[in-house]
Amino acid sequence: MHVDHVKDRFTKAIHRTKHSLSEREVEEVTVVMLAVVTELAAEMAEVVVELAQRVEKLESASTSA
Repeated sequence: MHVDHVKDRFTKAIHRTKHSLSEREVEEVTVVMLAVVTELAAEMAEVVVELAQRVEKLESASTSA
C-alpha cells in the first residue's frame, strides 16, 4: 500500500462519519494508525529476516549435497 492510498482511505473514512471530527480527534486517530503501521512493519521485518534465514539454510544445504 502506498502512503497516498492510506491517506485517501483515511480521509474517506473520516467523511463517512455523521459528525465532524475535531482536529484533536483526527490527531488521536492518526497516532493510533501510525502505531499500528509501525507495529506491522516491525513484524513484517521479523518475518522477512526469518524467511531469509530459511532460504540461506536451504541454499547452503543444496550446495553441500
